[in-house]
Amino acid sequence: LGLVDRARVLRRSGARPGDEVYVTGPFGVGAAYAFQKLLSTAPIPDLQFRPKARLAEAAAVAEVVTSCMDTSDGLLATLDQLSRSSGVDIRVDDLEPALDRNARQILTANALPAIAAAAVIHGEFELCLTVPSEKRGDFLALADEAGFTPIQIGKVLPLAAGTPGVSLQGQPLPTALLRELWGRADSPKDYLTQLAQIVGGHGGHFDSAGGKS
Repeated sequence: LGLVDRARVLRRSGARPGDEVYVTGPFGVGAAYAFQKLLSTAPIPDLQFRPKARLAEAAAVAEVVTSCMDTSDGLLATLDQLSRSSGVDIRVDDLEPALDRNARQILTANALPAIAAAAVIHGEFELCLTVPSEKRGDFLALADEAGFTPIQIGKVLPLAAGTPGVSLQGQPLPTALLRELWGRADSPKDYLTQLAQIVGGHGGHFDSAGGKS
């Protein structure tokens, strides 16, 4: 397909303690689309799942980014992969500012917390990037020139235990369980039921029929 200068290669490894974690745009549209189909909820006219690979955005900020991965398998899966590839912990401070407004509507209607939209394996092609704090200004300026506004969601931390992990507001997230969940589930309904049980302690839960519980 082409060649890239070695210094500008964006890898999943390379995140360092102190780096800030950003996404190139809102997340949750893919999850909302899936929830809408699987839960048979009322359709949202404005909800369109048409992901676009963020190649131009990646090229624009490559010189200041330490690691990068797209969110096609879901935001939490991406954070999990970045942390394990780099041998660091990642702390998510707040997901709400990065949640798509239509996705929020689906989540609210089904009593789902924001973490549910991040936890499913149906994501977008937004980029999740880590940037040294001292290069924040350069990063934001390059992003502005490229026509997008990154959203900061967290920070990279030194490895605290033997296994890299992801936490939400200081609470460890069961990324290993979520990573294996789809392969263990017997059906989409079973997947949603188990997902509800796993994320239930992170801001709410829902029953297998999609109602509040």
